[in-house]
Amino acid sequence: MESLTKTQLILLTLLLSFVTSIATGIMTSSLLQSAPTNVTQTINRVVERTIEKVSESTGGTKEVQVVSEDDSVIGAIAQNAPSLISIRQIQGSGPSNFYSVGIIFNKDGEVLTERTSDFIRDLTYTGLLSNGATVDLTFEREIVESGIVIFKINNTSNQKIVPANFTKSLPKLGQTVILMEGIGGDLTALVGRVALIQGDSSTTPRTIITDIDSAKNSPGAPILDLSGNILGIRRTDVSGGKSFFYAPRILSAISK
Repeated sequence: MESLTKTQLILLTLLLSFVTSIATGIMTSSLLQSAPTNVTQTINRVVERTIEKVSESTGGTKEVQVVSEDDSVIGAIAQNAPSLISIRQIQGSGPSNFYSVGIIFNKDGEVLTERTSDFIRDLTYTGLLSNGATVDLTFEREIVESGIVIFKINNTSNQKIVPANFTKSLPKLGQTVILMEGIGGDLTALVGRVALIQGDSSTTPRTIITDIDSAKNSPGAPILDLSGNILGIRRTDVSGGKSFFYAPRILSAISK
């Protein structure tokens, strides 16, 4: 030992420590395997708590969950699906015809949708919910200047009412948006970007233009941001099918 250099002594010490740690690990593993379950559980909890304390005191790294755009799109669709209703027109004793996609906007079961040229006030309207239930709708009012019609679900105590969330924020150019058309098995979701914002709030109402090209004719279909908030609803009073009423305009109209 006296003839060993400092470097050799350090290496010898490390070797002995390594061999000792292996032996200790083997012995501990054997003892734990033969120990009662409550003893091993207690030891595991002590080890976990010790690691947590060491990580906190040393500023250890924490796991950061990264949410992808795909996850946000899927979550926004799932969040809003229960708030959509397929509004049907019934004339006399004939079959029902699809009128528009409606959006439940409060706990009272009030539903808003686009007012189109097909709207006939004296017809009977029903609604199909995402869970497959059919409900009777009562016409409440039409807001001609804002292009909106309001219905109300009768006897909401029989149904779970899930209001949608609207945002008052103006979207940014290039922002990702999601168009939801239809409900249930007929639901179609398309993803695109905000291409243009037309109008000025002080003169003409703002309209959101997207690059989404849909083959469906779904008046009232909403566009969402990635947080699941509704930015606007489909306008069919203009050509192209890529225009949407701006959400604050809708909120202002229904609050009067």
